[in-house]
Amino acid sequence: MQIAKVYGTVVSTYKEPNLSGSKFLLLQIVDLQGDLTSEYEVATDTVGAGVDEWVLFTRGSGARQVHGLKIVRLMRRWSLSSTQLA
Repeated sequence: MQIAKVYGTVVSTYKEPNLSGSKFLLLQIVDLQGDLTSEYEVATDTVGAGVDEWVLFTRGSGARQVHGLKIVRLMRRWSLSSTQLA
């Protein structure tokens, strides 16, 4: 799992039938220091997250059970102290 910030939504003119009705979000990845990186992912929104919210998302077989990348609304702000990394 990784932490990301919802940057915006993604519009698709065509979706696979099993993704019909799904909302796509553009996520900006957050590094271990809590800073935004230059990496982005597109994820299927399963919890109703909004722009500027922080989310937890996953890839792989666990995510495929729910259509693509699974995201979970996490919090609006997040901090990580160096003692938590040890």
